[in-house]
Amino acid sequence: MKKFWFLLFLLILIPDLRHSQLQFSTTIIDGDLPNIVAPASDYKIVLDNPFGIKALKGGELYPATNRFTAHFVMKTYFDLVPLFFQYWYNPIDSLYHSVTLAKLIMYIGVMFVLAWYVRVAIGLFWRFQLPIMATVTPFLIVGGKYSDFFSFLDYSITYSFFYTLPVLVLLVFSMPYFLLWKKGEVEQSQRTSSFLNKSVLSIGALIVIPFLSLFGPLVAPLLVLIVVFFILKFFFGNFKWSFISMSIEFKKLSKFWSFIGVYVLFWAGYSIYLGKFNSENNWCEWTLSNRFERLIKGLKSTFFSADEIGLFLLMIILFFFFLLWKFDIERRRLVLSNLFFISFFVAFYCFLIPLGGCRSYRPEMLRSDVSLPIILTFIAYINHMFWRLMLLFTKEKNYLLSGITTSAMVLLSVHLFDKDDLPEWGNQNEKQAIWFLRKASEKSIENDCVELPMKTTVLSWSASQDCQHTTNVANYLYRIKVLKQPILFRVQEYSAEH
Repeated sequence: MKKFWFLLFLLILIPDLRHSQLQFSTTIIDGDLPNIVAPASDYKIVLDNPFGIKALKGGELYPATNRFTAHFVMKTYFDLVPLFFQYWYNPIDSLYHSVTLAKLIMYIGVMFVLAWYVRVAIGLFWRFQLPIMATVTPFLIVGGKYSDFFSFLDYSITYSFFYTLPVLVLLVFSMPYFLLWKKGEVEQSQRTSSFLNKSVLSIGALIVIPFLSLFGPLVAPLLVLIVVFFILKFFFGNFKWSFISMSIEFKKLSKFWSFIGVYVLFWAGYSIYLGKFNSENNWCEWTLSNRFERLIKGLKSTFFSADEIGLFLLMIILFFFFLLWKFDIERRRLVLSNLFFISFFVAFYCFLIPLGGCRSYRPEMLRSDVSLPIILTFIAYINHMFWRLMLLFTKEKNYLLSGITTSAMVLLSVHLFDKDDLPEWGNQNEKQAIWFLRKASEKSIENDCVELPMKTTVLSWSASQDCQHTTNVANYLYRIKVLKQPILFRVQEYSAEH
């Protein structure tokens, strides 16, 4: 019977992964990739100054001051993996296979890690890992008409490396600490783990936290929120809110957790301060009050403008009240407690969004990349409550209701988010343009610039008619052996009748 359920859930996951792979394989490579990997002269500064010493000493402004790790990881990946794939594929396909592989790893990683946190939070065995992954995956949106707000993995490979990957690494890094916390090893009197285990975790934190805090724009504020959440959970759970009581409770807090908390806050604060020297912040000049106004507008348009989203929220509310009806008093308290802390997390995170700056391509402040922590929290909470309900049905031997509830949740999420849609656009034109450039690079070039026979982007955000704008693209494609020599290019000038 166990083998039957294992195969059933595997049959759910394999087609989903195959479809996701097809979606990822159509990705057009964005214009930030060659600038980061080449790298452009501005981005070379951050690679030469991992901890922003140049900005701190001279007050110099340059791009991505607090994003060294993201730049280093992305550059290393796209320097090495396309060359590795060339053992089996041609250089052009190798580049696109590298993009697909990176997104697939992030997709499977997020699916696995979210299921792991749900399983451990409930206290289930490893045999439940695959079934929980099967119920998590319908909510992992990568396409469809709501993907701008609910996709956990951006269409742009650069944004995936700077948003999804850092959050995934943060979740993976936090796993052993979450296990300790679940065991109740917070107070000094609770020491069931060996000194060696905590020593290893302390050394790991010493090494990893500085680089983790510099891994994209989301990790540093999330580290602060995690520490604040931990402190609130600790005191809220013990109901100690007076100053004297809180002082006593602080003394009970183990040295291990105190060290981790202070160390995390230091590096997160350092990363946030270092971000003030990021010259990219000057791209948007909206006032702080205007940013909050835009955020409120974005929240309204995201969650309350679409009928289907309204229906989905209604279903969640009904599901929530159904839980309260079916659960006993102890489980009700757990549901309400989790809901309180999640609401606090979401509200605090939304409050931080306008404080973190703005970008013109996020006119309402919210977009799936910025909303990623909220999206993943929502997915984890829904699945956490769902599996608690399933366990209750199983205990009551109400298998019919259990099956109906499972089917309803999966089918609703698939229908709502148009998960089966492949992107209407693809990378075929971009590939053809790169093949044209490859053939042109095999010949002697009389002119400094080649004109493409089609109007398309080539590792860029827009089709450029300025040859100098393609320098980093040409250099990168030459370095990974796509081009025989670095040649500049531009698109054709189209007349009015075109």
